[in-house]
Amino acid sequence: MKVSDYQKGAAETDRVADNASPAWAPIAFGLNGQVGALNDLLRRRVRDSHSFTAFKDEAKRELGSVFWYATTLATRLNLDLEEILVANLKQASERWGKGPEGPPEQNRGTGSKFFDASEPHDKQLPRKLTVEFRCEEKVQAADLLPRVKILVDGVQRGDTIDDNAHKPDGYRFHDTQHLAFAAHLGWSPVIRALLGCKRKDHLDGGEVDRVEDGARARDTEEAIVRIIHAWASRFNYFIGVQGVDTELLNIIKSITRGLEVECRHPLQWEQAIISAYRLRKEVMEGRGGFVTADLDAQTLTYHRP
Repeated sequence: MKVSDYQKGAAETDRVADNASPAWAPIAFGLNGQVGALNDLLRRRVRDSHSFTAFKDEAKRELGSVFWYATTLATRLNLDLEEILVANLKQASERWGKGPEGPPEQNRGTGSKFFDASEPHDKQLPRKLTVEFRCEEKVQAADLLPRVKILVDGVQRGDTIDDNAHKPDGYRFHDTQHLAFAAHLGWSPVIRALLGCKRKDHLDGGEVDRVEDGARARDTEEAIVRIIHAWASRFNYFIGVQGVDTELLNIIKSITRGLEVECRHPLQWEQAIISAYRLRKEVMEGRGGFVTADLDAQTLTYHRP
């Protein structure tokens, strides 16, 4: 049976009063009740175990009723059921499927996994980059704030920073997340700015530099890092965690809409987040050290100072 045929047939059997306001309300309440009935059936299945011989037949009936109410609700909301199912399967595949083999192709048609593959070498993110995290535990006698600065080839990049918080929470090591974005996504406007490899001379008259490497893109990346850190603080900074909440990944997806990085797969974002916090733990425990980001291999490697 085609999905469209089922939706049409369900609509023809819809005898639920439609004089409520809104008209879909009775169906929504019915769906909620039917899910409750299914839940009760499953509870009895657990309680009675294999003695519940009618379970399979009743499960088919209850699941069918849930599907009827869901389909009828879609109809009353003027939604196409097939479009809903296709979109849902796509979303599930993106989140829980195998994911792409390496980074997905970027949008500008160069055929490369890197956004900047067509740029001159000095305008590309380095395909291999080693960054030193140098800790300053005490700057002055009266200043006990732990600080961190990062160096590339012995030259400091960016400011020396502390946690900028009332209670220390390790945010001073947040550049590990920017490096993870570069390694796993091939994207980091912040790292580009720190290394001076913004795409200013692109043939499009500066559009790429203005949109993809400009202040708004950097602010977006910093906002994502801040959101991830706030989320991580609720889950012991992802120590021992194998995945992150889909809700967090959906927030990131909405924030990056319109930027080149929007084509990246949720599993790649997840990998970048988990990798960054593994690295953060190593750098914190080692009181600094060196991190090598290999963009070709999509790896981050820590070396003690």
